[in-house]
Amino acid sequence: MRSGKLKLFVFFPITAVLLFFGCGKNNSDLIETNPVTIRIYDSKPGADPSVPAELGGNGFRGDGWSTNLNYNTIGDENAVKGGSITTSVREFPLTLRNYGKDANTSLNTIVESMFYETLLNLDPVNNNYTPYLATHWQILEDGKTFRFRLNPNVRFADGKPVTAEDVIATWKLVTNPEILSPYLNALYSSYEMPVAESKYILKVKAKNLDWRYFLYFACGLRILPAHYIGNISGEEYLEKYKFDFIPGSGPYVILSNDISKENYITIRRRNDYWAENEKFNAGSNNFDLIRFEVVRDENLEIEKLKKGEIDILPVFRSSVWTEKLDGEPVNKGYLVKKKIYNQYSGGLSGLALNMRVSPFNDINIRKAFAFSYNRELFNEKLFFNSYKLIHSFFPGTEYQNFNNPKINFSLDSAKKYLSLAGWTEKNEEGFLEKDGKIFEVELPFTAGMDRYLTVYQEDLKRLGIKLILKEVNAGLLEQLLNERNFTVAPVSLSGTQIPNPEAFFLSSLADEKNTLNYPGIKDNKLDELCGKFNVVFDGNERIKILKQIDSIAYSYYPFVFGWYASYQRICFRNKFGFPECGLPRFGNYYSFFTLWYFDPQKNLILNNALNSDADLQVETVDVKYWGDR
Repeated sequence: MRSGKLKLFVFFPITAVLLFFGCGKNNSDLIETNPVTIRIYDSKPGADPSVPAELGGNGFRGDGWSTNLNYNTIGDENAVKGGSITTSVREFPLTLRNYGKDANTSLNTIVESMFYETLLNLDPVNNNYTPYLATHWQILEDGKTFRFRLNPNVRFADGKPVTAEDVIATWKLVTNPEILSPYLNALYSSYEMPVAESKYILKVKAKNLDWRYFLYFACGLRILPAHYIGNISGEEYLEKYKFDFIPGSGPYVILSNDISKENYITIRRRNDYWAENEKFNAGSNNFDLIRFEVVRDENLEIEKLKKGEIDILPVFRSSVWTEKLDGEPVNKGYLVKKKIYNQYSGGLSGLALNMRVSPFNDINIRKAFAFSYNRELFNEKLFFNSYKLIHSFFPGTEYQNFNNPKINFSLDSAKKYLSLAGWTEKNEEGFLEKDGKIFEVELPFTAGMDRYLTVYQEDLKRLGIKLILKEVNAGLLEQLLNERNFTVAPVSLSGTQIPNPEAFFLSSLADEKNTLNYPGIKDNKLDELCGKFNVVFDGNERIKILKQIDSIAYSYYPFVFGWYASYQRICFRNKFGFPECGLPRFGNYYSFFTLWYFDPQKNLILNNALNSDADLQVETVDVKYWGDR
């Protein structure tokens, strides 16, 4: 096995690397670099001549296999390679590993696809399977057995060929309980151990029938080199590679002197990436250097952007977008604001109502609380009309059932449902009272939510309901939800490209702790549909099933639904080019690291304007290539 650090950083020819940060207006221009190599093995291109064509070697025809050569690409044909981009992260990652304990951080999520690649990819327009590390694939008649033919031209960054043994070693790693990743362990233990039929042909069988098992293995397992991970324990892996970079087959690497703990991480583009001329790489992976600086304070982050000390920021709060990102840099065109509309899932937000306990075991009470939530006012007065209201468990996606009834603010409707539940009499203080008890509910929340929850509190008080607001930290709120130790509590969940309805609606999970069925939904028809969803391989049929699921689950009124954004907000220095679509149809903000590029002409114009205090043309804010949802 290779030594992870000593051997990895032997060669990195960099013509000029100047990491200089002064106090100028556009400091990131002063970071210069060329692509690098860390190759230490001189493997000849192509297949091992000892492997016959029928086993994936030279002359392989692919008869009886599936492939896809007519997939879409969305990279800008005018994109140029080179230059740098600097952004910020709030926290330094706990590890640089992509698997194992503490690996699920925002930075790891952003960069893992730049280092490590999967067997197949998904078409950025229609989500069809496309070649990546594998050129061909098969789903056998049982629906559980899959075969892949690896591309013999694929090389890890250190020069070693990628073979079936690397896939097997990666599977063994992610199923090893010693890496302290229970979800990964459970997911990939759903497969029998993969079998290498040759260097380039791999077979794997799922233990149960579920269409997602092909997706998860083909597009979820990022392949690591067996000569790094193949002969060590899970404990050794966690310790050895906490911050020592394991080379992948992707277009970027980390050099040992590009990590400054608690300060920054820099990643560099390879000059020997195996897929440089592949169709899927057209117009992509353009920056020579991408730098992530740790900036923990939001206001400091904004000031650094305005001064040119960082180049680009995703913006998650409407107040920052509307109020803090204004003034000279934006008005003069030095900074550009883009709202890029696409079909990335808006996620789920709102208040979970615990249907297991009183008073929310009564659907009339759940309806009353839903109609009392003045989302329209919150959006107008607090969020600058930035968001759309949620009327589905799958808002803004093709899975949403648009026949779901719209729940809009109405205290009259709320009063009607309270009356149906038997709450009609008020005491001297104006609170509803029944059986000697007033209508009183405690709602835990985290800092910042009080600006709209206090409005909700006042509206409920008008109805005679006493809402007690209790501020807690995020960890305690998560614990209360996971342990079902709440009556009503706020929930905010990021969306997934393809929903997993079992996680939200399966009856067997309703009373299980640490699951996403927070309200406690139990419905036999939902269980039946979730089971059907798992074994239907036709994507259009799955859409129909999810719409049925959405309608049934929504009819329980298990949440007081909130709002979502139908776009990604990005603010950046006016020196970058990007494709017409801005971002992939289903991608989120961090796709700009792979699709955008440094534009030397724009940069020259920007610097001239900065030096002469001239105005630049202010660009259109909205990008609606993918439409609005």
